[in-house]
Amino acid sequence: MKKILILAGTHFHIPVIRYAKSRGHHVITCDYLPDNPGHALADEYHNVSTTDRDAVLQLARDRQIDGILCFASDPAAPTAAWVAEQMGLPGSPYASVRILSEKDLFRKFLWDNGFACPTFRSFTSADELRAAYQLDAAPTAASSQQQAPSAESSDQLATIKKSESNKQSASSEQTASPGLPGFPLMVKPVDSSGSKGVARVDDPADLPALFDEAMRHSRCKRVIVEECIDGHQFHGDGFVYDGRLVFTCLGDHLTIGKLNCSTIYPSGYSAEVIRTIEQEVDRLIRLSGFRQGGINIEARLSDADGKCYIIEVGPRNGGNFTPDIIGHATGFDFVRHAVDISLGEPFEPYESTESVESNEPTKPVPSRRPDAFYASLVLYARRPGRFRGIRLSPELEPLILEQINYKKPDEEILSGANSSTAAGALLLRFGSQEQMKRIGSRAHEYYEVLLEDAADASHNGSARGTTEQAGSAGQDGSTGQAGNAGQTGNTAEARSAADGGHPTASTKRHKTETENP
Repeated sequence: MKKILILAGTHFHIPVIRYAKSRGHHVITCDYLPDNPGHALADEYHNVSTTDRDAVLQLARDRQIDGILCFASDPAAPTAAWVAEQMGLPGSPYASVRILSEKDLFRKFLWDNGFACPTFRSFTSADELRAAYQLDAAPTAASSQQQAPSAESSDQLATIKKSESNKQSASSEQTASPGLPGFPLMVKPVDSSGSKGVARVDDPADLPALFDEAMRHSRCKRVIVEECIDGHQFHGDGFVYDGRLVFTCLGDHLTIGKLNCSTIYPSGYSAEVIRTIEQEVDRLIRLSGFRQGGINIEARLSDADGKCYIIEVGPRNGGNFTPDIIGHATGFDFVRHAVDISLGEPFEPYESTESVESNEPTKPVPSRRPDAFYASLVLYARRPGRFRGIRLSPELEPLILEQINYKKPDEEILSGANSSTAAGALLLRFGSQEQMKRIGSRAHEYYEVLLEDAADASHNGSARGTTEQAGSAGQDGSTGQAGNAGQTGNTAEARSAADGGHPTASTKRHKTETENP
């Protein structure tokens, strides 16, 4: 019997906990939220934050574990790598996981290794930002409270500044250093998840306030500003074994306003475009030293220059039930492979043919079902309030593989264009590509999130509720009016803490319990 330490115990982690136990392993979970549902299924639970790497290391040594697993958690990925490295367990080098986890280190890695890369610069204070952009506004209260930069952060910033001093004239080729991004630009905490603190900035006057908001969401107190890359976005998951990309499935990422509302599979773009992205990700994996596990991929095909830009390769599986919908579409079992390799067991794909770059027999090929099309759809509230339920268009009902509610009745839904506004998710299977594209591109017209104003809830203490309409009827005459369907009854808890603070879920149709990374 082997011992495996799984970082966090949300519903996201229930599939890996159950699989590990089905293999006869002794399962240990930890986070600082003892009510997380996965802990009840584990053999042991310990109240230790998954972001406290030294405490997790001590726990791992005390329990003499054989493997450690981060599944679907940004904050826990560096901790898992650190512990594995210190104890000589299967995993990826800590340095490689940091590169993939911290956005400024990732951008510099891309730049240094000749990948298509937006211009960028990272900052540790609002005063540095104002000086760089010659902004006249006085420092805000938020900026005056910023922590002093660490020696490591100062060295990283000095490296960027030094490279800028040697900058060559811009040309059609990539210049010698990133430079200072112009407007419009993106501002991002280097280490947040769920798009928290991420914003597009079109007006320089808005930059200081949005920078302060981004800094508020950064645990290491660093913020990156980078050039906007407008174009089509691809999204999906991959799997790495022995330092090579052995599986990928990419779909088309669809947005409504600032919200990433759905990903549809397979992508409508050519196999050549998808192959280009796969080859670049495989090259990135080999150069970074990342050795094994699930990865989440976001890439963008630029409208301006036609290049494929790798926006993110996270060292963990993606959110919004990405592994689940890819499993439905391809049969690839991320849960099984993640647990097995974390314990040093061999990677045994169901089928092997060619690799990404050669004819070596190492790349599993998805057994895609003929004439089958899939999507993960995130159900967003359009304003804050108390959750009352979700209504669905009748057209969606026969398409649902799984339905997950992130909230329970009367739970608060916050405002903002990030994961905190999500009320639930659907995994869908379509009968045709046309149907998939039509619904996926106008997803907000097919559901309604029912909300009650917080003030009304506190006065009435009932489910009387006002409602919030997520969309309107489709222009093509399809049934897009969400208010025609009955309210769903599934409920689930949601949390926002850094290490286990993912929404929990209840499910409909095929699975009884699963969870969104």
